[in-house]
Amino acid sequence: SLSDPVVFSATDEALRVLAIAGSPCAAIWHWCKRSIEFVHHQELLRKWLGKGDSLQLLISPEALLKMESPKGDCAVFTTLICAMLQTAGIRWEIVTVACDRSQPGIFSHVFPRAVLENGRRIPLDASHGKFPGWEVPREHRWPNAVGGGPRTQVWNQDGQPVVDQDS
Repeated sequence: SLSDPVVFSATDEALRVLAIAGSPCAAIWHWCKRSIEFVHHQELLRKWLGKGDSLQLLISPEALLKMESPKGDCAVFTTLICAMLQTAGIRWEIVTVACDRSQPGIFSHVFPRAVLENGRRIPLDASHGKFPGWEVPREHRWPNAVGGGPRTQVWNQDGQPVVDQDS
């Protein structure tokens, strides 16, 4: 996705038009929040493939941005925001959390976090959050069997699990 001009164009537009947001991270969050419609992947799979219960739908950022009416779920928002952050020269990580009461054993939500040069992390959950910096409250995450803390896993840009530096 990073080599596709549509990702550069979207990032440039976000940074130019939404510079008033106060930071590149906030500008990207606001652009995605207003440009992408949240639709659960099961609904899209039912509409597009006639089934929606056994698959996870991932839409690459460049394909999403080329859609007439871009839409997707938290995973789709996450991959787009990560691509835009990287295009803007900002490091990122992905956070998965177990927060679905009907399925406490699985990571049911995902969102990106910007990693600033000073080490500060900014959650950018544009699929569910009401503002940049919002994330699923720790008390809404299922406890981890080991240690009892919230069930959360952070992944670095290489796809490797890492210790949550924000806990």
